[in-house]
Amino acid sequence: MKTTIYELLGMIKDNKAPKTLVFKKDFYEYVSGTRDYYCETTEEYLFDSYDILTILNDEVEILETTITYNQDSIENNKQDKIEKLEIVQEKNCNNNWKWKLNGYNISTPQKIMGDKINEIIEAINER
Repeated sequence: MKTTIYELLGMIKDNKAPKTLVFKKDFYEYVSGTRDYYCETTEEYLFDSYDILTILNDEVEILETTITYNQDSIENNKQDKIEKLEIVQEKNCNNNWKWKLNGYNISTPQKIMGDKINEIIEAINER
């Protein structure tokens, strides 16, 4: 789901801040004590590293893994399936292979973590 920084600030104000988001191809995790998002790659906080007034209308992609229930599954006490992460390998213009997660470049360790997450999702879905 995409939203603007302005709308994201409203979510934070209402204590409905998403846990993880992507901004300018960097992954950020919410830190409730600071009410800010931290990026391990750049080792910076989102609202500290940018002038807030210049990015208010910029888009962020909210990444949330949620389990949704419809009325039938609640009545039948069945859980909906969790979608697996889409990890693909593509060649770039230099004929080098790159890993992508939902369209974003990721490193090999992140790809391995994504594979482990998919294994866990598969195990949960088999129940």
